[in-house]
Amino acid sequence: MIQVEEVLTIGPEASAQANVVYSTAPRQAECHGGTYFIKGPDLDMVFAEVVGCELARLAGLLVPEVAICVTGEERYAGSKMLQNCIRDVSPWLRRNSDPEYIQDSLRAVVVDVWLCNTDRNLGNILVSPSGQERHKFYFIDFEKSVVLRSPHSFIESAMKPDRELWPSGDLGTILRQHKGLIPPLDVIQRIHHFTNAEITSIVNDASLKLGGIHWAENSAAAIVHRASKIEELANRVWELS
Repeated sequence: MIQVEEVLTIGPEASAQANVVYSTAPRQAECHGGTYFIKGPDLDMVFAEVVGCELARLAGLLVPEVAICVTGEERYAGSKMLQNCIRDVSPWLRRNSDPEYIQDSLRAVVVDVWLCNTDRNLGNILVSPSGQERHKFYFIDFEKSVVLRSPHSFIESAMKPDRELWPSGDLGTILRQHKGLIPPLDVIQRIHHFTNAEITSIVNDASLKLGGIHWAENSAAAIVHRASKIEELANRVWELS
């Protein structure tokens, strides 16, 4: 179930590190449950971000805890602050000391293909110390998911060019060198076996807590449909990238 958090205070826009571009303007908010980075209050953005994060977690990605953050009549998508996280993951990808960093990122690309999310880049992967030798990658920013933002999910996702689902900028270049012939099969199999009930439960929960999203049913149907075709969809993106 998606948490609902009351906002206590909202700070200024978060500042970006060098070479990092925010696709939206997140702000830091203090809530009863801790510190969150919030986006909104446009409902299409909030719905897409919260549901996208929860579906990505269901698919096996590490995602910061998310919540619907409420202040007055406004609703925001909140991503809980990770302690000591680093916003630039390029050193972990370029040094090639651990191929799992590449594989984690490629698994995120498959999830983006599933959700028709066109906004994967170096700026929306976080690296967080885990207390062990290997750090962990966390994935954020799913608010540009076409299947979650559009009332015409089937049509618009089908019309989206496959090339636009590959990461942009330096991340796309790095992953292109290591992507192999086929996408990671573990995440494909996980997505392919999701049930209608699992997906619909997450979508409906967010819709209810946001006061009703009139395209939620269409989004759920499109996500279920794309899950059933995920191997074909991901392979098309791999072939063109």
